[in-house]
Amino acid sequence: MEMALTYRNLIELFYQSLAKVTRGDKICVEVIRADRHETLTFAQLRAGAEVFATSLLVESGLSRGDKIALVSRNRADWDIAFWGIVLAGMIPVLIDPERGPQGVISHMQATDSRCLILADDYTEEEARRELADFCDAQQLRILILVGTPLSDLDSPNHDALDAVRLQTDSQDTAVILCTSGTTGDPREVELTHANLIANLQGSIRKVDLTEADVLGHILPPHHSFGMTVGKLLALAAGATNVYTNKYREVADLIRDRRITIFIAIPALYTTLAKKLEDGIEKQKKQSRLVALLDRFAPGCVGRRLRRKLGWTNVRFFLSGAAPMPRWVLESLWRRGFKMFEGYGTTEN
Repeated sequence: MEMALTYRNLIELFYQSLAKVTRGDKICVEVIRADRHETLTFAQLRAGAEVFATSLLVESGLSRGDKIALVSRNRADWDIAFWGIVLAGMIPVLIDPERGPQGVISHMQATDSRCLILADDYTEEEARRELADFCDAQQLRILILVGTPLSDLDSPNHDALDAVRLQTDSQDTAVILCTSGTTGDPREVELTHANLIANLQGSIRKVDLTEADVLGHILPPHHSFGMTVGKLLALAAGATNVYTNKYREVADLIRDRRITIFIAIPALYTTLAKKLEDGIEKQKKQSRLVALLDRFAPGCVGRRLRRKLGWTNVRFFLSGAAPMPRWVLESLWRRGFKMFEGYGTTEN
């Protein structure tokens, strides 16, 4: 069955989603890494992306439809770079930052990428130099993410950006992912604007996502799930997006950031469920009442546990493509935790 799309392309989604956000100083992205902590407001994202998109269109020698390789871990300027590329009508090629320089070069050659955007914390200096030498030899542009504005322009060219928006069709390629699925060497996969928008519409409808939500996740942005759900979904709903790679502190993060929906793969939920079960088993040994309640009214035990953890409003979101141990789902469901499997549809 064909899905009616709300937006014609990601550019329309970007602007209409931001228009729904009532306060520009609301946090759009918060990145909490072991080595970095930064935030980006919706107003900062729009301003930075528009100026960068303008610089790509008028200063870089690139054209609409050109491919730009983006190699970076999750950080605030990743979002500005990604959306700047999209607003310029160009195509981000998302490459795993764990890939060595030869792997990055292989993806760039396979996609005819004309520019490389490389994070300053990509592996080691020697690897960054190797990529810079490749770009120089092939006369390709290279830009380094250093945590500062990506352009020296004072303001965006809205006429040029509007022209790109009008020229971009729903069936145009929006993103190229470099993915291997679960095995093998990564290959390049094109996703259209329609593919991504259909996924987002299905996801928002399935979990009733709104501007009031706070999404937490551990997903790298170059993965399909990490990009679509971890990045685009929050923006499409006008919700705040909180990323962490501090896996051992997820429970506290949910409480402290008042996260209403947490997105992860089965391995993390298995760890969380094991900790919950261990805690409840310990209480059951200490209290016959808890043991009886967990047997006959597990929802009551779950409510007490959620209040204690500060997880009163959280729902969990799981990739439908990945298997989850049945006991994990049963453990969470029987105690009243909301778990959603899958993240929309790729049909359009």
